[in-house]
Amino acid sequence: MKTKISMAAIALFFIIGCGPNQPKQEEQQQTEQQSSESTKFALKASNMQYIVLGPDSVLVANQPDPTKAEVFEKVALGDGKYALKTSSGKYVTADRSRLNCLYANRDNPWLWETFDIISIDNAKINLKSSNGKFVGADYDNDSKMIASRDEAHVWEAFDVEAR
Repeated sequence: MKTKISMAAIALFFIIGCGPNQPKQEEQQQTEQQSSESTKFALKASNMQYIVLGPDSVLVANQPDPTKAEVFEKVALGDGKYALKTSSGKYVTADRSRLNCLYANRDNPWLWETFDIISIDNAKINLKSSNGKFVGADYDNDSKMIASRDEAHVWEAFDVEAR
């Protein structure tokens, strides 16, 4: 009889000491949810065209085929800032020496390669460059991606498609 009571007491102390199982399940679900969120994605501009690398590594919104869209990787830099890394391993920059056009030609993310990624809803974002300007596809300039807008409107919104 003493053995049965002792085993029951040990089991009870173990359960009390370890706590209930529910928080561990919630923690596991959160970890699974975070790991299922992709940091790789394609962007579609307001002209319903996908972003691709054009000549000289300039980003252009002119591809109707989603399978040919550039795949970006969101790289957290801290303080709510991100870098965008392309499938070629190059980082995107708003090149101030080239009218703030976006180019994917940098080996490392420095100041010019940082962006704020502002969520509009579950499927749309705005990009704000380190120059404080919002990114949009400039339809008067061959649909090049340019960080030149003071405010974000419909033209500066991008659909995000996980890859």
